[in-house]
Amino acid sequence: MWVAGTQVSDDNRGDLSAIDGVTGQVSYNPETKVLRLQDATITSSSAIGIRSAIDGLTIEVAGTNSVNIDGPYAAIQGQQALTINGNGTLNTQSQNCAVFAFGGNLTIENCTLSAKGSYGISASYSETLVIRKANITAVGNGENGSMCDFSNITLEDCSITQPVGGHFDENQQSIVDADGNYVTSEVKIEATKVTNKYELYVAGTQVTDDNREDLSAIEGVTGQMSYDPQTNTLTLNNVNIQFTTGGFP
Repeated sequence: MWVAGTQVSDDNRGDLSAIDGVTGQVSYNPETKVLRLQDATITSSSAIGIRSAIDGLTIEVAGTNSVNIDGPYAAIQGQQALTINGNGTLNTQSQNCAVFAFGGNLTIENCTLSAKGSYGISASYSETLVIRKANITAVGNGENGSMCDFSNITLEDCSITQPVGGHFDENQQSIVDADGNYVTSEVKIEATKVTNKYELYVAGTQVTDDNREDLSAIEGVTGQMSYDPQTNTLTLNNVNIQFTTGGFP
C-alpha cells in the first residue's frame, strides 16, 4: 500500500502524517488490515492518493477527510478487494478517477463519500460495487461516467435519488438515467432511513425511534416520558397514563 506515493511500512504505519502531503491522523493496522483516516487530508500532484494491493483492505473514515490529487492519477485505487466505511466523511477529487476499483471488488458502507473526477467511481469492467447504507455523490466530467464500468452494482438500504429513475444497466455496466442514457453528471445515493421499533408499548402505542424521546405525544400520556434504547431505560417524570381499551398490545 502506498499513500501519496510513499509505501507503508512498519517504520511509518503508526503515523502516516509524516509523509509529505499528509495531514491529520492517518495510521495502518496490518493485523486488521485497516487504514484509518481521522480529519485527514492527502494531497499529491505526482502520485495516487491511496493505492492498495492489499486484499481485504478497509479504509475507515472518522470526522471529515479529503484526498485531492492535482494530476493524472486516481485519488483512491484498489487493486484488490477494498472496503470504505466508518461514520465520517471522505471527499475525493482527481483529474483522473476519484475512486478506481482496478482488479478488486469495491464496497462502500455506512459513510458519506464524495467522488469527483474525470470519472467519479469507476472500475475496469470485471469488478463489482456494493453500496450499503451510505450517502454518496459521484460526478464525472460531463463526458466520462459518474459511476461506471462495473460488472454489477448492488444497493442495500440506500437508493439513487439523482437522477430520478437512475439505475444500473447491465449492458452499459453503468448507472443510467430513466431513459437509459449513460450518466456523466451528478449521481446521488442516499441511505434509507430505518426506524427502529422496540418491544415496548405505552397506552397501546409501540415505542419507536420517532416517538421515544417524547412519549407524552401518545394519546392518554401526560408528563415527561422517554425511552433510551442504549440503556434500556424508560424514564417517567410526573407521568400520568390513562388507557381504557383492554387487550394487547
